[in-house]
Amino acid sequence: MPIKIFLAIKTRPERVKEICRKLRKFREVSEAYIVTKGQYDIIAAIKVHSLDRYRVFAINQIGNIDGITDFVSFLVATFIDDDS
Repeated sequence: MPIKIFLAIKTRPERVKEICRKLRKFREVSEAYIVTKGQYDIIAAIKVHSLDRYRVFAINQIGNIDGITDFVSFLVATFIDDDS
């Protein structure tokens, strides 16, 4: 079962669109959006099969994108649907 993680990403303002486009090219990224009115610039949804795979992805891919100044990971613990 895949693990879902939301990433809140801060970027340099002039790079936000470019970084969002770059994120969408990674197979681990299911969604990426530019957001406003908060401390983060992009919210991305990540799907991986293990936390080890996420760690490698975060360090080797996200951590190496020029223009990302910070990011925070939110691991989805429980999904509540209408039937829950």
